[in-house]
Amino acid sequence: MNNKTLISAIVIFFLDQATKQIVLQFVPLNATISVLSFLSLTHIKNTGSLFGLFHTLNFNAFFILLSVVLIGWIVYNARKSCWSVREQIAWGLVVGGAAGNLLDRVLYGAVTDFIDVGFWPVFNVADTSITLGVLLLLVHELLRR
Repeated sequence: MNNKTLISAIVIFFLDQATKQIVLQFVPLNATISVLSFLSLTHIKNTGSLFGLFHTLNFNAFFILLSVVLIGWIVYNARKSCWSVREQIAWGLVVGGAAGNLLDRVLYGAVTDFIDVGFWPVFNVADTSITLGVLLLLVHELLRR
């Protein structure tokens, strides 16, 4: 894996895990703590996917397998591709987020979500990172054309 992909993946992974550990220690499960008028910390467990999609179904094993395949595919391609800096960072964001949620699924059987903006499903740093990485890849592709 190239340096920028690896560094961005590691930074996101540790940021995601650090914020989840803070929530696990200080916010009881299913409790909400108001931070700002538009932001709360709501500690939930999510067996679904990104932003709580499919949360009523327990697809944890499927998402573990999907994460391993996705991370493996990105790492494999990062070794043989000539990605731009933007692409390297974007793929690192995706890998770091996927790895953070993967660790939660393996250790706890569900992902810890806690960022609550009221109008959107509760999410975490990993979800944000994956989304930003994909958006950055889409913008890169649009600008390239």
